[in-house]
Amino acid sequence: MGRCKNNAVKEPKAHSLEQAVDVLVEKFPLHLNPEQTLLARSLQMEAAKVWNAACNIHRTIYGRYGYWLSEGSIKALLKGKYGLHSQSVQAVVETYFECCERTRELHLQGHTEWKYPYRRKRFFTVTWKKAAITHKHILHAISANAVRWCLGRSVKTAYIGNPEEVRERDCGRHHNQRMGQWALGKLRDLLAYKLKRHGIELIPVDERGTSGTCPVCGEYTRQTGRVYRCGNASCGFTGIHRDVLGASGILDKAQHGSFTRGRKLPGKVEYLRPQVLAPKRAA
Repeated sequence: MGRCKNNAVKEPKAHSLEQAVDVLVEKFPLHLNPEQTLLARSLQMEAAKVWNAACNIHRTIYGRYGYWLSEGSIKALLKGKYGLHSQSVQAVVETYFECCERTRELHLQGHTEWKYPYRRKRFFTVTWKKAAITHKHILHAISANAVRWCLGRSVKTAYIGNPEEVRERDCGRHHNQRMGQWALGKLRDLLAYKLKRHGIELIPVDERGTSGTCPVCGEYTRQTGRVYRCGNASCGFTGIHRDVLGASGILDKAQHGSFTRGRKLPGKVEYLRPQVLAPKRAA
């Protein structure tokens, strides 16, 4: 993270249009486990390969043909060939050309002892651009994963909870703000579009009571924790996560029009969570 050391920006000199500013670079230590450390090193080595390739191609073309390749040309040549996000690959190339431009400026100032980048690197800093990780991308990844799940099980009709009444309920400023930022409508549209391409219908179902109605006795109890607990003293059913009960309730309402007593619950629950993946190696 970088920030200006002085609040006031220095006035530019008469012979220059550029504004000079002091920059303070702050470093924050990360405490990684062995697996995370190995992944970080692997990514740094992959970024070093991008740097080495950019340096080699640039110097070879100029040395043989006297032609200075543009930054865009190098990016196009290296696109899709390394186990990094495309934006991270572009960041390495941009850093290389920044070094070249800085060296050129120093040569014009008479500092000819400076050399253009030529050394091979084993590790290089990986840059994560803001454009590389977007909320829209996450929604696309979630919806695509759900579609693959349905296709793998030959699903013909899928049901999704419709929480419009929950969103409209006034539950305080902070909760209302979170509900307003909930992009469920966009996710639902992506699911419907992708499922339709495979002939699968997506049907919204009213969520009211789905995570609070007991699957055994059928009575509703307002819940406060994440694990469901039936408030009926003669029943006392508990031990299932409210999300699982809610999904079961949505299916029950969709198929029967209302909640049924003694309905069968999932015997096995699998949670899809993000995980760290090793980078692909360049061919």
